[in-house]
Amino acid sequence: MSATTPTRGGGLLRSSAEQYLIRGVGLIQTADDIGNIILKESGDVPVFVRDVTQVQVGAAVRQGAIVRNGETEAVAGIVMMLRGANAKEVVGRVKTKVEEINQKGMLPGGLQIEAFYDRTELVDSAL
Repeated sequence: MSATTPTRGGGLLRSSAEQYLIRGVGLIQTADDIGNIILKESGDVPVFVRDVTQVQVGAAVRQGAIVRNGETEAVAGIVMMLRGANAKEVVGRVKTKVEEINQKGMLPGGLQIEAFYDRTELVDSAL
């Protein structure tokens, strides 16, 4: 593949706890191009994708959205510490910063940060 050959994402392949990004050469430009892909030949007659299904552009797959308590969408974030850092200190600094953000109303529309998975007890037990 040359440096000028366009590539396109082909989606994700999920396998257990991992996912792989599928990438391909960008030869398909339209839905008609997909319909013109040959699936097999029956005798000398090609069977195209368009012969077995309707091809149309649909909505993009959403990623990263979470649902809070099964009721409403939310934004999730995760804090990761550097190897060798003091877990108790990191958790303490994160909690202090979250409290400051919430008290000062730093998020738009009155939004607040609310922890839903706090490993403080686990860290304390481990120490």
